[in-house]
Amino acid sequence: AMSPSAIYRDDPEFDAQMYAGEATFVGSPWQQMMEDYVALNDMGCFNDSILGTDYNLSTDMMANGEAAMLVQGNWALAALAEKAPDAEWGMFALPYDNGGEVWVPAAIGGLMAVSANTEYPEEALAYIEFWASPEIQELYLTAKKAFPASAGIEPDLDPASTEMFPYMEVGSYPFLDQNWPAGVQGIMLEDIQSVFAGEISIEQMLQDMDDAWVDATE
Repeated sequence: AMSPSAIYRDDPEFDAQMYAGEATFVGSPWQQMMEDYVALNDMGCFNDSILGTDYNLSTDMMANGEAAMLVQGNWALAALAEKAPDAEWGMFALPYDNGGEVWVPAAIGGLMAVSANTEYPEEALAYIEFWASPEIQELYLTAKKAFPASAGIEPDLDPASTEMFPYMEVGSYPFLDQNWPAGVQGIMLEDIQSVFAGEISIEQMLQDMDDAWVDATE
């Protein structure tokens, strides 16, 4: 939630520079962003035992009134609506702006494809066509409280989802793993936990991410 504003708003070609060997995580704005992330925890912005709080527990805490905010995407609205159907939810961009406009992460979260080697090409294509029909897309997206990726599809969006439209119009960047080589995000997520546990430094985390990037692109 922080990286679009911290990294890509001012340097949208950062990932391309990483692939070209012209940039590294070490010595980049990732350092300040991670320091600010840790500072949020130091200031008491997160719940106790955050390293033991998974997605299900976090939505439980919101639904039960044990948490005031949840750093998540619009996909969490479906779970929250199921757990607390009478509650009214709202959404806003994490206000990490560094003095500029707030960008948000936004991208297509899932895709369907047919293997070139499938033994059942006709059946597979029929399945894709079923899901691609406007009626099914709208039914699915309404249930998931999700944004459409195709023109002309108009699901019944949760009012909280529509609150994100102005932010998305300002600027957005895809989810990190969609542009990164395989394995780098896994190292990042693992090392973030280690940083919060006090086991490694931010500098070590960023070095590990650089090493993982090199290993994945050699």
